[in-house]
Amino acid sequence: MNNVFVQLPILHVCSIKETLDRRVWKVQLADSFPSRSKFSVLKQYSSSHTLAYQTEKTVFLTFSSQTDHNPPVPDLVRYSDSEHLLLMSWCGNQTLEDLARNQQSVAKSNRIVSEILSAYSRLELAFSSINVAATANNTLFDFERTSQTGFRIFNLLLTKRVQPSVLAGRWEELMKVLQQAPMTFGPLDYQAKNIVLNNQLKPYFIDFESVGWDWPARRLVQYLTSLGSGNSDGQFFSLLNRKVLAKSTDKNTLRQFDGHIILFYLIMLDRIVRAVARPESGFAQILMNEWGNLKNRYYQALNQLRTIVLSDWAVTRDLRRWLS
Repeated sequence: MNNVFVQLPILHVCSIKETLDRRVWKVQLADSFPSRSKFSVLKQYSSSHTLAYQTEKTVFLTFSSQTDHNPPVPDLVRYSDSEHLLLMSWCGNQTLEDLARNQQSVAKSNRIVSEILSAYSRLELAFSSINVAATANNTLFDFERTSQTGFRIFNLLLTKRVQPSVLAGRWEELMKVLQQAPMTFGPLDYQAKNIVLNNQLKPYFIDFESVGWDWPARRLVQYLTSLGSGNSDGQFFSLLNRKVLAKSTDKNTLRQFDGHIILFYLIMLDRIVRAVARPESGFAQILMNEWGNLKNRYYQALNQLRTIVLSDWAVTRDLRRWLS
């Protein structure tokens, strides 16, 4: 941290994250420095991650000029192109991942999910004015490959005899509804740890190093699912429920949520199956370090797949029935 940032009135620095790609600090600035909060986040990217720096800077600069949408993101306070540094306002001490891990009451969880759904709508509006060409890191999700993987794993999990043509027809109906929904431009790293909550439990979205096209329902399914990574007793936990979604979404959107959460857990199960099949592989070692006991994780994912019901759609009802 030098040049522009050495002039900052920093009173205290605490390292949050340090990898080969980036370093992140929580810094306390003097009261004389104009900032929305007492603390700030200082983020530095390695020279090999210039694209991630440029993408995130472009997103924050665009958001900073928007007053109508009130995007639920940190303020960009200062940046340095020569040092690949961003200084952003501190938005809270806990993430949605932290909160999900602590298993809040249903009423509190529902209130938080409602706030996040509202905040996400504002985030989408803010992203609608982003210059897509200026954010070159805008990869497109490979839906076809994900669909094929999900269908393969679903066939392995079948507990009831189903005519192949009937199963294929239902799966085709599911994929058609998901694919026909409009995609939006927005963040691609959607994890519960990338939503920060302040003391009033107001949500802020962070991490815009990678942006691109995807379905809003798919983003929210993953934002609102805790993976419990890095904990020996961690577990999959979804904050989504039909009651909260129904207040702000229509029947077709509920079907999209329902389909995407089925597909999400099928992909989680695929990862586990591949890791167990080759336990000495690098992929398996990483997954075991992140998720712990893979047998427990398998049954957790299967239980979530069977029991989280977000619509009354006959297609998803049949798919779950064939797994019960």
